[in-house]
Amino acid sequence: GKGAKRNETSRRSGFGSPPYPMFDLGKAIERATELHAKANAHAVGVQVLAEAWGMKSVDGKVWRTAASLIQYALLQDSGTGKTRKFQITDAAKRIILDTDPNSVKRKEAVNRAAIIPMIHAELWGKYGSAEGLSDTVIKTHLTIDREEVGEAPYSPSAAEEVIATYRSTLAFAGLNGSAKVSPQQE
Repeated sequence: GKGAKRNETSRRSGFGSPPYPMFDLGKAIERATELHAKANAHAVGVQVLAEAWGMKSVDGKVWRTAASLIQYALLQDSGTGKTRKFQITDAAKRIILDTDPNSVKRKEAVNRAAIIPMIHAELWGKYGSAEGLSDTVIKTHLTIDREEVGEAPYSPSAAEEVIATYRSTLAFAGLNGSAKVSPQQE
């Protein structure tokens, strides 16, 4: 039915490129915070997401935003179609509610969120913080090298978005050249 189609759109972006977050972690945390302000940690329907994010109707933008938060593991979803529910994760709660500026646990949660999206984990493993590395090198990896090893390539424009989002996410998280993070998958 319609639900499956929508679900598909929420996971893919950039004309057949593999999934990637539509915005950086800083914005993702803002969006998670807005949702938390409206729903706390309750599981809510997509309509509540639209309201929390000031979006007038449930359209592609709402689904793409939710998909990005899920990629950062700030949001989890359950169910499908009309009964699909969304809920802030424990990691997101730690980031939103831990207001101690020196909190080590909050910093760790932010660092993990930064490199949990599949493509961010891949780039982090390959290039680390990518400081002093030309975007062209990363773009070649995303658009050409991936295809050679049998991975789906990104389109040139999607690759540019991925690189920009990756760089600003690392900057937001303060992950520079010397940083070490062990991504903890659920």
